Amino acid sequence: MTTRIGIDAGGTLTKIAYWDEFNEMDFKRFRSSDFHKVKDWIDSNHPNASICVTGGRAEQLKQYLNTNKEIPYIVEFDATMNGVMYQMQRGSNQPKAAIIANIGTGTSIHIMQESSHKRLGGTGIGGGTLLGLGMALTGISDFDEIINQSRDGKRTAIDVLVSDIYKDNKLPIKGTLTASNFGGIPLITVIIRALPIC
Repeated sequence: MTTRIGIDAGGTLTKIAYWDEFNEMDFKRFRSSDFHKVKDWIDSNHPNASICVTGGRAEQLKQYLNTNKEIPYIVEFDATMNGVMYQMQRGSNQPKAAIIANIGTGTSIHIMQESSHKRLGGTGIGGGTLLGLGMALTGISDFDEIINQSRDGKRTAIDVLVSDIYKDNKLPIKGTLTASNFGGIPLITVIIRALPIC
């Protein structure tokens, strides 16, 4: 059986979904600045795979893969919603309508109704924000290292929670929800640490 591989070549990360020898979906990710690693992984593990691509850097990746086979391209929003519907069909959650947030370098928000979808809008906060803040605040630019370091952190030390605002008052929603990201850090500290050293 030929392995099927779907690749989302985004601005920050290149995400790969593929079916393993047990016909189970598995995942890999690479920095989008490391297309040679994507090619090496495919050449080493699935040289005869059937590949389909999406994402803002898909054309760059296709040129890098330099394969003789035609690599189909799917518009990112369609690929996202096809993936969401596929996962829902496999699971027990199959709503007739849903709001879907697709987090990449930024975030797109879609409404899905039955088998159709429409993009409602989006925000510039996403994976690119994580890398930028990670570099500005800690000097770390590696995605995996940021994730590893975050496991040692405490969100309550930097975020303002709903319980912080309501204190002894009756909570209208869960107190552990975030009221303000980074709201617990004095602003001057953020500004000083983010300034470039000359």
